[in-house]
Amino acid sequence: MAFAFDSRLARLELFQGSESAPRGEANVNLQPIGSGRWSSATPSWQPLEQPQALIPLQQLHHEFNYQGPANNHRYSGYQGNLSLSGNQSANIQESESMSVYITNLPLDCDAHMLLAAIRGVGKIFACNVGPPDTNHSTACAKVVFFERAETGRLLDKVSRGEFRVGNYLPHVTMNRTRVQAEGPSNRSRVILVSGPAEIINRPYLEALFQRHCYYNMDEVLNVMEGAGGLPAFLEFRFSSWRAQASKAFEVCEKARQGIAKFTAGMSDEEKTLWRSARVRWGQDPCAGEGS
Repeated sequence: MAFAFDSRLARLELFQGSESAPRGEANVNLQPIGSGRWSSATPSWQPLEQPQALIPLQQLHHEFNYQGPANNHRYSGYQGNLSLSGNQSANIQESESMSVYITNLPLDCDAHMLLAAIRGVGKIFACNVGPPDTNHSTACAKVVFFERAETGRLLDKVSRGEFRVGNYLPHVTMNRTRVQAEGPSNRSRVILVSGPAEIINRPYLEALFQRHCYYNMDEVLNVMEGAGGLPAFLEFRFSSWRAQASKAFEVCEKARQGIAKFTAGMSDEEKTLWRSARVRWGQDPCAGEGS
């Protein structure tokens, strides 16, 4: 069951049979309603309350050259399971890997800050940011792209001295844990959810997502309020496709289908409302041309 849309939603072309809604004129009432400083998992660290004096770029460039340990690069808040094949290094050449390791990031860097600096580079498969620790004087991150050309685009940007995060000049190397390309796909770290305002709102949906996965949110855009009988329309930008946006997409789709695991605890009215909801992949703002 689909809603009757006005001209604003028609321009968004959300339900034109495509699995990925084009950006087009998707600036209709776009209102940021949050950023990546909040996570459904209790974080092992918090951003510093007071801004710290930044280390000059030249000093950072020469002072820090740590490339991380030979095993997976993880911070204490990362929920990865090293026994899973997906968390082990792929049997590929470094030149084929999608994964980079980044140090010399601002002390209070989070996914929202880092991803803002990667816009236009490439579609993000996974992004994990960790705080300073005994091995790192600055924050660090692991970023995985969907395609090798996108990884190369970031490395080229670094080589030209054009990659900045805040007032820092990050140091980027290939991650020793190698990840193979996913191939062309309309999947992304962004999902578009539309339907009755009673269920398509941030508090309701994030409570639902929290039952099924851990995640870090980049930001949430309020595309349409859902007033006057129109459906509400939200754009969720997670920090990763892997295990975050992919799981949230599944949760919405399975709730729409009425699958018991995903509708447990819902009232009959909620289940009915979900039948008229829709979920689609959105465009990753980090995606480069051709991504």
